[in-house]
Amino acid sequence: MKKLAFFIPAIALTIFYGLAAFGGMGAIHPIVVLWLALLWIAGIFLSKTMFWGGLLGFIPGACFIYMGTQETGQIFKETSLGVIILLYYAVCIFYCIYKKKHSHMPKETRV
Repeated sequence: MKKLAFFIPAIALTIFYGLAAFGGMGAIHPIVVLWLALLWIAGIFLSKTMFWGGLLGFIPGACFIYMGTQETGQIFKETSLGVIILLYYAVCIFYCIYKKKHSHMPKETRV
């Protein structure tokens, strides 16, 4: 169950964009497919405690922040979503580093 937590952004955004695509809101931009793939790959790497998988999750977050700075006439700005994604993956990276650091310690010294 703990490993499922690494996939929360990928699951949520896949549901959102899937409903948007099949709900008649129009076509999905190809870059969104790349972002979703990066989020899923990041979840896979993080679930194997490879902290650098979180860096793949930073890419869509940074793109959301950049898109939020552009004036496109959208209803809501993507900046807040990008910040949330970046913070989420930062916490995941710290968790993986902590987990990997403490998994190599002898049982007597573990907390």
